[in-house]
Amino acid sequence: MRHVIIFIGGIAAALAVRMLNRDAEKKDLEFDKDGDIVLRMSKIYDFLGYMIIAFGLMAVALSQFGAESPMESLIIMIIGIFTILMGIFQIVFVRGIKVMAGQVGIRYVNFTGKEKQISWDEIKEIKFVKFKNSIYITSNTEGIRIRMDFVGVRSFIDLMKGKLPASLYGQALDKFEIQRPRYK
Repeated sequence: MRHVIIFIGGIAAALAVRMLNRDAEKKDLEFDKDGDIVLRMSKIYDFLGYMIIAFGLMAVALSQFGAESPMESLIIMIIGIFTILMGIFQIVFVRGIKVMAGQVGIRYVNFTGKEKQISWDEIKEIKFVKFKNSIYITSNTEGIRIRMDFVGVRSFIDLMKGKLPASLYGQALDKFEIQRPRYK
């Protein structure tokens, strides 16, 4: 039975990664009022947040009905509440983060609403960090992290290639292309 659960978990993880990669390839982009491309986190992260909350609720229910001692019940309840809070944070985090890219430059808004902005001519360095699966774009004063699982990231890269010299983004995007195959 344990092997079946591990197998099903592996299949679920593979399907989730496949969905993330396909979301990043999407051509039906979102645009803001200025006509800039808007990149957002994939909806699968939203779903993951709801699943985490569901597991937390199950743990809370288990603490009330399945615990053998009051101490065990308290520990399971604390774990359940912590899990629910993690799920809520996941949903807030996913819905709040967005990147806008257009003719002027790149704007990043984090989940608290704080905004960073870099114009195309201010960009000094672009590097790809494989461990975080992200491109880091830096100027003299700001740094923006573009996650490679944002919906529409390929269109952002095409825009970036049109706005910047290849010497600036070349190595970062070469590493990115090796890391991530295109899915049809």
